[in-house]
Order: sequence, then structure tokens, then C-alpha cells
Amino acid sequence: MMSITNKKWILKTRPVDLVKESDFEFIEEVLPELEDGQILIANNYLSVDPTQRMWLTDAPGYMPPIQIGEVVRSGGIGTVLESKNPKYTEGDLVTGLVGWMDNCRQNLQCTGIVLEIYVLFFEKQIWLDTYSHQS
Repeated sequence: MMSITNKKWILKTRPVDLVKESDFEFIEEVLPELEDGQILIANNYLSVDPTQRMWLTDAPGYMPPIQIGEVVRSGGIGTVLESKNPKYTEGDLVTGLVGWMDNCRQNLQCTGIVLEIYVLFFEKQIWLDTYSHQS
């Protein structure tokens, strides 16, 4: 894998009243090499949904709140750039909770929760359920 610099938005502080840019921090990081079973996704589209406002609070809900320092959770659609998983090949179109970032590598703070990705080609749905481990 070539060296990839990932750009992402993390939650810096919990919003008070209206959400503002200072509630977030834009950071860059170099992604490490993929491990066996992982895929690297280039996010093509990210969703902005009303539920994200709830995720930014510390209130319990149907999903855990985004923690300070975590990437902002978001649904998205992306293209597999690289795969070390036999179920996915370069160029596959996938969707799932990927977060506000350029690239999402499984187990690299993609969401901090279950990451569900499925292939959208030819009515083929291959589910990959994994947990993002954060240190």
C-alpha cells in the first residue's frame, strides 16, 4: 500500500445550542498498512442527518454518543481502494458507518461501533461485521 494521508473531522467539544465549526477539529494522519482481513475505503459520499446532532450530545440514545476525540460518525458510500479481505476487491462499492473522513480503514477508528459494510453490485450482499477497536 502506498502511503495515504487521511483527513478527518473529530469532535473537539460538545456543542452548546447551535453546532459551530469550533466544536470540531480537522486533523491529518498517515494510515498504517492494512492487516489481513481489512479493507481500505475511499469515502465518496457522506451523509448529514438530524440524528448526528443527538450523537454529538452525551445523552444516551439508540447508539452511543460520539466521544470527544472520536471521528464524527456518519453514514457513507465509498470505493474499496485496497483489500486484504477475500470478500472484497478493489473497486467494490460499499456503504456503512464510515465517519467524516477521506478514508476509512476497518479497525482504524471508523466509527467506534459495529461497522457494517456490504457490496452493492449485482444484488450481492456480503455482510462484514467487525468492531472498531480504539486505544
